[in-house]
Amino acid sequence: MRKSLVILEALNKIDDSLLIDSFDNSYINTNNINFRNQSIKFKYLLAPAILAITILSVIIYNNIEIGKNKYLARNDNESITNNIINDNIVFNAYTITSRDFDGKSVKADVLSRFDFLKNLYIPNGYNKFGEYEIYEKENINDDKYSKLWQYELLYTKNNVLSDIIEISFTKEDYILLCIMPNLTDFTVSVINGSDVYLFRSLDGNKFQAIFEYNGFKIYIDASNTSENEFLSVIKSIII
Repeated sequence: MRKSLVILEALNKIDDSLLIDSFDNSYINTNNINFRNQSIKFKYLLAPAILAITILSVIIYNNIEIGKNKYLARNDNESITNNIINDNIVFNAYTITSRDFDGKSVKADVLSRFDFLKNLYIPNGYNKFGEYEIYEKENINDDKYSKLWQYELLYTKNNVLSDIIEISFTKEDYILLCIMPNLTDFTVSVINGSDVYLFRSLDGNKFQAIFEYNGFKIYIDASNTSENEFLSVIKSIII
């Protein structure tokens, strides 16, 4: 818009003498009326032409600026929209059954080894009970349980095992400590852009989740926590 004002201001400063009066009348033959009439016509034709060209230039410039601003605004809006992730939370009324398995647990440093656990949220009142590697038999004759199968984190409230948050994850086909249901029978939720199967017991005291993230199958089991606390644990992993 500032350029438009400069153009109009320059136009206002045009001296008529620059248009035609620069011709020295002393060189014009007074008998040559036709020449002078033509010069006068040229003068009055040239001024509107310059004005029309200037106005057209202003219009074109403004349209370009408006179009550019609309383009930038549209891109900004699209970027904001693309950064918005809408969660869709649905708890299935079901409890995943735990199972006994033939394996060996070994205390290990698990938290510091995986980036997706570096921001892990654990509700107030829960303390870390242990970090473990779980080993299975490589084959039926493997009495040393040499195959690393999964990792586990266990948190308890006041060291009471009925009030727990248990996080297990593996790159194998299944989690050892639970009987995996057919997930296609349940409604899937979306948390931070990832598919998550959420479960809640009928009494509302147990929450469970199954999902895949960073190449791992992850299972979370929590007792006597709130729904929001449970979801916060999941969201601290899926970031």
